[in-house]
Amino acid sequence: MKITEIFREKETKSEQNAFALSKEETARLLRIFKSYKDAKDELDRRIIENENWFLGKHWKYICPSDNSGNTFKPSGSFLLNGIWYRHADAMESYPEPKLLERESSDKKAADELTKILPLILKKSDFKSVYSDVWWYKLKQGSGVYGVFWDSSLEGGLGDISIKKVDLLRFYPQPYIDNIQDSRYIFVLSLIDLETAKKRYPNLKNLNQETASYIKSYEGNKNLEGKAVLIDCYEKVLGDDGRVRVHLTKIIGDKAVYSSKTDENFKDSGIYAHGKYPFVVDSFISVEGSPFGIGMIDIGKNAQAQIDKYEYLIERNALISSKPRYLVKRDGGIDLERLSDLSADFIECDRNVDDSSIRAIQANPISDAVISCRNDKIEELKEILGNRDFTQGSTTKGVTGYAAIAALQEAGSKLSKDSIDASYRAFTEIVYMIIELISQFYTEKRSFRIMGDGGKVSYLSLGSKKREPLSSAVFDIEVTAQKQNSFNAASHNQLILELYKLGAFENEKRQQTLAAINAMVLEGKESLLKAVSEIKEK
Repeated sequence: MKITEIFREKETKSEQNAFALSKEETARLLRIFKSYKDAKDELDRRIIENENWFLGKHWKYICPSDNSGNTFKPSGSFLLNGIWYRHADAMESYPEPKLLERESSDKKAADELTKILPLILKKSDFKSVYSDVWWYKLKQGSGVYGVFWDSSLEGGLGDISIKKVDLLRFYPQPYIDNIQDSRYIFVLSLIDLETAKKRYPNLKNLNQETASYIKSYEGNKNLEGKAVLIDCYEKVLGDDGRVRVHLTKIIGDKAVYSSKTDENFKDSGIYAHGKYPFVVDSFISVEGSPFGIGMIDIGKNAQAQIDKYEYLIERNALISSKPRYLVKRDGGIDLERLSDLSADFIECDRNVDDSSIRAIQANPISDAVISCRNDKIEELKEILGNRDFTQGSTTKGVTGYAAIAALQEAGSKLSKDSIDASYRAFTEIVYMIIELISQFYTEKRSFRIMGDGGKVSYLSLGSKKREPLSSAVFDIEVTAQKQNSFNAASHNQLILELYKLGAFENEKRQQTLAAINAMVLEGKESLLKAVSEIKEK
């Protein structure tokens, strides 16, 4: 029986008021949660601060003791620009899975899953989730995917759901490197207070005090009428040596559901793969933590210095551009008329000389300040890997195609490194999807596949006649679904060069096949097939 169906069944039973766990066990879980939460307070503070840096609301961190009332506080966007370009790089290399069988008997299953997995990912709107997690990863240092089975989907048949998990609501065990090593994982969400009381009558004394557990980027301003639902994931070692993952749901100080006391899951756990349904994708890893640091962490000090120089430069420009005067108190000058820039004539009571009025002119800003600002901008570009040629522009007269390609290739190493890390996380997601298919696709499901030339075919999963996927072992190869236009142009240029050299002529067919086999080339198989079919004239 599927998990949400269990909830619905329990809500209709007369023993609804009996809670899933004892008061003592629930209190023990809450104590563990609070200890996890306290240990993560510093990270949560940094996450909120980084979001403010991203939004340009960071002057309070640059000058926290500034009480001058000055509203002129420049906030540069170099950090945002660097993050934006890195995100664009990631989306140009959106991943696509390819399954490789380890045994010849699994080849058919591998080929079918390679075609079906992109459809499952598309149905779960994974591209949007991938984009959101990348934004989060670049800003906060880590993004978290949740790979769940949602039995409310497909009209109650259920399907796989992939979500972005907010780090401010995600609490694993402190001082570990891998969340799969955590004893417990707690995930928080807000629920309507009155709805919770109606669903669980024993929660009639529940108040919204627990809503304070939720941390918000804008502060907890809109928590009226809300309570917190705590999902507690727990790993339990069974007598057979296998690890089970159990789920307990806590509202207030009551456990309203636990798979540990559920007849359907108490022996097996909620997921057969025995893992927490979460995957962490970190930008730069940090020892002793499953979470990393992001582009804001490594660039905000340089950005702060740039903003300080901007403040000095722009303030000097404002002061220099505004006419100001020293006027003698008894100089006989009408100050109101003097300040009226529309007045063509200004009367005075006596002769006016330099002793009566004198213009004040601010000195121009020092060239050293301008130079320091420009140096800091270049430093920030280097730190973020956001140099000119990565954005398509070049300096010092570099105009050659090969030279630009070489510069872009060298400048893309940082992007490739972070994209490779996201591909490793994606591989874990695909493994979890395969495990969920094996566990929950117990009924036949059809998928519409578009083949070459627009040919339509249909594949099915979940038929009781087919061999269960859990008996097969696959390797997963991740490739970029689409390349950027520069790579596409480079690919097309290579094909044209091969054609001009006569590589597609029959007498050179064997040499061409050998050369193509040695290349790392998109569409390599179709090209090999086309060359093999060349006939003599």
